[in-house]
Amino acid sequence: MKSTRYGKRTVTITEAAQILGIGRNQAYEAAHAGTLPTIAFGERKGDGRPTRYLVPVAALERLLSMQDELQRTAPPRAAKGEIP
Repeated sequence: MKSTRYGKRTVTITEAAQILGIGRNQAYEAAHAGTLPTIAFGERKGDGRPTRYLVPVAALERLLSMQDELQRTAPPRAAKGEIP
């Protein structure tokens, strides 16, 4: 099994939040909205919802590389109080 720079192929949503530099709640909201890719496991009795979510590290790396590309190609922001 291939290892990654984070030492494993999947991480918890809380670990993904730390890697992305966002809050835990924001990461859970992104996962539920579908903007943070997850793999769902298990099934709760009664409602059928998954019992555990994991985030593939490869998906995190793609998100981070997309963010890097956006920052590199975005026009510079105006300084505070400056009119662009």
